[in-house]
Amino acid sequence: MHGLTPLSCPVSTACGGCPLIDEPYSRQLGIKTRIVRDALARWPALASTPVRDCVAAPQTEAYRNRAKLALRADAGRVVAGLYRRGTDEVVDISQCRVQGHTSLAALREVVAWLQRHSLARPGGPLRNVDLRETAAGGVHLNLVAETGPNDALELPVDDLQIDGLSGVSVNFNPRASSYVFGPTTRTLRGERTFFAAAVGPDGERREFEVPAVGFFQVATGPLAAIHRELSAHLGRGGPLLDLYCGVGLHGLTLSAPEAGAAPLIGIEEVPASAACARRNAARMGVAARFRTGRVEALAAAEIEKLSGARVILNPGRPGCRDSVLRAITAGDVRRIAYLSCNPETLARDLAALAAAGREVVSVTPYDMMPQTAQVEALALLS
Repeated sequence: MHGLTPLSCPVSTACGGCPLIDEPYSRQLGIKTRIVRDALARWPALASTPVRDCVAAPQTEAYRNRAKLALRADAGRVVAGLYRRGTDEVVDISQCRVQGHTSLAALREVVAWLQRHSLARPGGPLRNVDLRETAAGGVHLNLVAETGPNDALELPVDDLQIDGLSGVSVNFNPRASSYVFGPTTRTLRGERTFFAAAVGPDGERREFEVPAVGFFQVATGPLAAIHRELSAHLGRGGPLLDLYCGVGLHGLTLSAPEAGAAPLIGIEEVPASAACARRNAARMGVAARFRTGRVEALAAAEIEKLSGARVILNPGRPGCRDSVLRAITAGDVRRIAYLSCNPETLARDLAALAAAGREVVSVTPYDMMPQTAQVEALALLS
């Protein structure tokens, strides 16, 4: 699985999604370790911060549980894939080496359906397809239309024949944008949410309800190791504040269901994800309170109420706003764990926390997405 021989992929050059695929895996790990070390080295306050070697992924191919792809019909043939860099040409990724087998099999059926009914642009209304692999071994299908939510749109979804199809949703995005989804999503068939699986620090498999177009890790294999490190550092005493919590993946995984356990408070901006987090907590028996809104607007007031808090930070690529970091350093916060998909903004935020007196104990890179240049990093602070 972690052999020295690089993967062979028939579309890697045209696709561009896996720029490290021609490198042996051991070298990929070295490259990702250097990416994180170089990002921290640009900040004098972090010069002595220990950065461990990048932790290998347990699976280096067929690991992606999501296929979010562009559509293009050309001479009656529908192609689903990624844009060739700098063009509007869609590169067929039906033989992708990192996409999960379940979603690839479902993609073949979806493409045939799109072709049968002439639904892909430019002649049809659909611009993207988004397949999510479910905990039950099936898929949830999201379709993205170029039309607005008030425009007439009829899609023959009863004609879709996919094993384990939990639901079909359509999202409306008439605007030309690099962001795939618009603000409105409707359920056309089956369930409006799906369940995704992840493994906790104890090796126990947990299932999380996720909105149709909501965020969940596209590769869950490394989560067990990440959660073990989170659990060891944060411990069990004191309230747990999970910022940018999504559907509650990290906070709920680290929280105990027994009576008298430390309370969990989560903050999430996306209402559908926050609603799923509440239902996930209820189903798992965890005493939790989830607030819907921007972390920048809500974190300070929550931190002021807490004593001896433990904080999980898991922002998007832009990182944390200064107001969030100030609220953490001003509060009675015992320990911090910061999980980031962007080493540059992570380093910037760690430097600010260090300048405010927090000690960065360690930073561990994790290879969440082998063959790509993406690297996750977990920083532990006291």
